[in-house]
Amino acid sequence: MWSLDRRAVMLGALAMLGGCGFAPVYAPESEARALLGAIEIDPPRDRAGYLLVRHLEERLGRGAQPRFGMSVAIELTPERMAISEDNVATRINLLGKATYAVRSRETGKVLTSGVAQSFVGYSTTGSTAATRAAQTDAQDRLMVILGDQIVMQLMAMPREAAI
Repeated sequence: MWSLDRRAVMLGALAMLGGCGFAPVYAPESEARALLGAIEIDPPRDRAGYLLVRHLEERLGRGAQPRFGMSVAIELTPERMAISEDNVATRINLLGKATYAVRSRETGKVLTSGVAQSFVGYSTTGSTAATRAAQTDAQDRLMVILGDQIVMQLMAMPREAAI
């Protein structure tokens, strides 16, 4: 039986990745890096929208001269997951869906669009204040998850479709 040196395997894997067009997302000349500071997100309409816009701006930056605009529609749906004997929900899943569209600020034409979906859960077994805090925290976490998915989708666009 023979054994391969791990370094040789890693170097071979890196060479194959380079040959298939792999490039770091934030490389100096990448299309994804060109998006940083180039997208202005429409103003939020509610708390969930504010949280999502804030997170997207943390990840993508706020540019002085943005070339693109982004609109995001958020749908939040609570779903009862655990129910006690007296028909009281003790666990809630908060389902979230964010549909976004990136458009040219010059022409208004939609350049790309997509959907991010996820869920988080929280318990309702504590006091009213504890339940409200858990609900607020769940919404905060969900907006970070959806924001990260949107950024990942924008950064992973094929070179031909890059905005």
